[in-house]
Amino acid sequence: MMPITEDGYVMERPTLNSRRIRRLSLTDIFTIYQTADDWVLVTHPHEPAGWVMLKHLAP
Repeated sequence: MMPITEDGYVMERPTLNSRRIRRLSLTDIFTIYQTADDWVLVTHPHEPAGWVMLKHLAP
């Protein structure tokens, strides 16, 4: 089971066969992507290398 933070983010190490992603926006701190199934991947420079936070957009 993947660890889930209090705000609903899921920490996961992405794999080569992970969902296809499309970059939505790029800021100074975060890079936000959208996957085919409405997941958002947010990378942060202070997170361990290779880790992303996944948050599902559906209510």
